[in-house]
Amino acid sequence: AVGSPIGKIQIEDDFEPHFEVFKHTVEIAKILETRYIRLFSFFMDVTKAESYRDEVMRRMKAFCDYVEGSDIILLHENEKEIYGDIPERCLDIYETMQSDNLRLIFDPANFIQCGVETYPAAYYMLKDHVVYLHIKDALKESGKVVPSGFGDGHISDILAELVRKGYVGFLSLEPHLGHFEGFDELEGDDGLDFEEKSDAGKFKLAVDSLRAILREVQNG
Repeated sequence: AVGSPIGKIQIEDDFEPHFEVFKHTVEIAKILETRYIRLFSFFMDVTKAESYRDEVMRRMKAFCDYVEGSDIILLHENEKEIYGDIPERCLDIYETMQSDNLRLIFDPANFIQCGVETYPAAYYMLKDHVVYLHIKDALKESGKVVPSGFGDGHISDILAELVRKGYVGFLSLEPHLGHFEGFDELEGDDGLDFEEKSDAGKFKLAVDSLRAILREVQNG
């Protein structure tokens, strides 16, 4: 997939230049021979999300219309401080678009950081539309990102459910287990305190944690 930053602008920012970037991203996906493009539903004051809904849907429809009839699949990621930060609004986007070219990413840690119960609530609301799962966990109390299975994301329960339903899709490791150069520019100030930098050891920890969960799930 192309892990694009499309939709990671303020809802009141000019859309047309961003739409040109989107069209360029579609061409990149074709060159790389991938069907999938990750995108978002625009930063905003989420306490006023309903007042921005029409503009969000207008922009999302422009994305979907542009790739209609192609095999490109746009993947909406639930992210903090965007319209689709909670499962209800993720579902709203999906159902409003009614597009064969739109599916959902499920990021447990991002939901946790928005005060959402990932399982069973969010999972059962969105499960039929998810084709891409981020393996990232977090603590409900602090929002701190932790290795998978050590937080409140119910990743083991979710993976077990996916195995039972014959899930065909991706697991993408996005551990965020330490601060790294450029992190602040990518993510903005989310109030989390990462004192250590990410490194190969942290990523190995993320891989090992996922493998442990998968062994547990496969063993029933």
